[in-house]
Amino acid sequence: MAIRNGNERRGRHLSMGALWAQSRETAWDYLAQEAVRRAGKGPQLKGIIHELAIRERSNLTREGLLSGVRTNVTRSPIARTVDLVTTRDGRVIARIQAKDCISNACVRKVQGRVAAGQYRTASLVGTRETVDKFRSAGVTKNVRSSGVSSRSTTRAADNVGANVPNNKLLLNNVLDIAGCAGRAGATGVLLGAGSEAWGSFRELRTGKISGTKYAQRVVVTGVKVALDSTFRTTIALGTKEATKAVARTIGAQGLRRFAGSNPGTAVAFGFAEQTISTFQLLSGKIDGREYGTRTVQTAGSTGGAIGGAAAGAVVGSVIPIVGTVAGAVVGGIAGSLAGGGLGRGLGNLLFSD
Repeated sequence: MAIRNGNERRGRHLSMGALWAQSRETAWDYLAQEAVRRAGKGPQLKGIIHELAIRERSNLTREGLLSGVRTNVTRSPIARTVDLVTTRDGRVIARIQAKDCISNACVRKVQGRVAAGQYRTASLVGTRETVDKFRSAGVTKNVRSSGVSSRSTTRAADNVGANVPNNKLLLNNVLDIAGCAGRAGATGVLLGAGSEAWGSFRELRTGKISGTKYAQRVVVTGVKVALDSTFRTTIALGTKEATKAVARTIGAQGLRRFAGSNPGTAVAFGFAEQTISTFQLLSGKIDGREYGTRTVQTAGSTGGAIGGAAAGAVVGSVIPIVGTVAGAVVGGIAGSLAGGGLGRGLGNLLFSD
């Protein structure tokens, strides 16, 4: 995003954290879609999504990418002992039972199965909340964290219309969105400050700015990007959640499905971008020509994100090391950047002096 008034380089930093958040949401969208194909939209869908998330995280590690270590789900989506198998050169080196289990009834059930020796041959891997629940309940078998939150798997399952057994579903989704917005801000700090540090280093080295001015630029840009990324992500994911709620209330199933889909994600982030541009126009920070240019840019970025994610998923599905989810994420980022760049160029032509 370019800004006519102010430092253009710093202006381009602003959407970094939001782009990360959009990429993360794209991954959850595709994981949930794959989970539906695997097991339908039953009440245990969030557990299937968790299994697929473990697979993706494992396969995108250094070992997974460079050492031939691969983790895959087992054939049955209702396996009682082993959900995932890790192999190296065709030899099984680990068996995993995934747990997304936060209700007291579920914890007691697992306790009984552990006591009966059901998981002797498998490692237990749980969501962050599951690990806390098991440890508090005194589950004797060691369980390690997948790094995934049950809030995220629950919201992803709800996004695809699963019958999620959670009487505080809206609160769960709001808290997950807040967490995602916070992580977008934290990511924005790192990316924005790092980019500013690199971009301004030449001015520091040649004496055009002092060390104090250099540090000030880095800090100020990091804070600006963090706040902007948090705000955009909150608007986008809040819009997605609000649209789902309205569609559910009025019985508009088509709108409900769209709101929870990956195209719905891209449109929601485009809406956030357009909302901010509209506010800046009304407050006098940009003029009508810049607003028109940004509108075309946002349309291009949104369309590019949708098309890029779909194309990336197809390409990734035929490349074992990449996979559908990673392909969709990479394709979505590339499509968003390319579409936004083309849209910016077209907008400049349409709204030039």
